[in-house]
Amino acid sequence: HHHVDHTGLTAELAARSGAKVFTHPFNLPWLADYNATRAEYAPFYRRLFRESGVPEQITEEIERASAAVAHWAQPFSSAQSLQEGNPISFAGAVWEVYHTPGHAGGLICLWEPRTRILLANDHMLKDLSSNAILEPPERPGAQRPRRLLDYMRELKRMSKLNPTLVLPGHGEPFHGVARLVEERLSFYHNRAQSLYEILKARPLTLWQLTRALFPELSVGIDFFLGLSEVQGHLDLLEEEGRVCARSVDELLLWECAE
Repeated sequence: HHHVDHTGLTAELAARSGAKVFTHPFNLPWLADYNATRAEYAPFYRRLFRESGVPEQITEEIERASAAVAHWAQPFSSAQSLQEGNPISFAGAVWEVYHTPGHAGGLICLWEPRTRILLANDHMLKDLSSNAILEPPERPGAQRPRRLLDYMRELKRMSKLNPTLVLPGHGEPFHGVARLVEERLSFYHNRAQSLYEILKARPLTLWQLTRALFPELSVGIDFFLGLSEVQGHLDLLEEEGRVCARSVDELLLWECAE
């Protein structure tokens, strides 16, 4: 996927090793020009944060945090596109590509059906729940993707493969995918219920809900992750028909629908 901790040294690694680079089409603009693509996303985030009641100072902190990591992203324009269903051969095996949006729109996992090994990227981590990060619509006029809903769907799909071993993008390899997925899904529903309980008192903005759920947040990137986390669970509650949003004085207020 396109996050800089996974793509930042692509150009250098390719130059040193001579390796071919494959990625989902979603990620190609990020590889070619990370800063230009980030700039295209900026108006979406500005508008979302403004209607969500995020203070200007916090928005600026988030923007500075985003810019601070961008220098790791070296431009690379030679990547080849890899879609779901494409086979790819390496390490003595033929791997199947699964497009698993959620943590990021262009995230892919690789599956080797003979050994039932899953290269899970950041889709599944042993000890952490991957943040379903806020992203803009993939095309003008489209709806904002509901990344937590995407993520939950793709967790279930990968669980059905019944991997014997998962090799994640961070942390140690692990087994027991069915149980892990069950625990994660339960965690998401419990967190959504926590937000619902908060909203029973009165309507609140995304920012107010984020501060209520994560009062310890203090730095830019953590504010962004917190906002993404809360928005994802609001999307889940909205999908279930339990909350709705209404615009009041240019702010989007979330409230119980029941």
